[in-house]
Amino acid sequence: MELTWEKDEAGNIRLPRLVGYQGGVANGDLLICQLRVAGSLDEFRAGGTALQWAMSADQGRQIAQQLIEAADQIDHAAKAG
Repeated sequence: MELTWEKDEAGNIRLPRLVGYQGGVANGDLLICQLRVAGSLDEFRAGGTALQWAMSADQGRQIAQQLIEAADQIDHAAKAG
């Protein structure tokens, strides 16, 4: 499945800021996660919007690995720059 990025009216990718997160295990076999994001200062002051979901352990590992690789790219670019 190919994913596309949600964009604003100017064609820029919408990137609300992460303001909080938590995770855990449900039913002994699902990873659960909640992200709180805010797209504006007013939304931030109101506590942001929550996105909650459940995933398999394998999906959690895949997401974690992609985030680690992206963070490593940022670190590498900062050291090179």
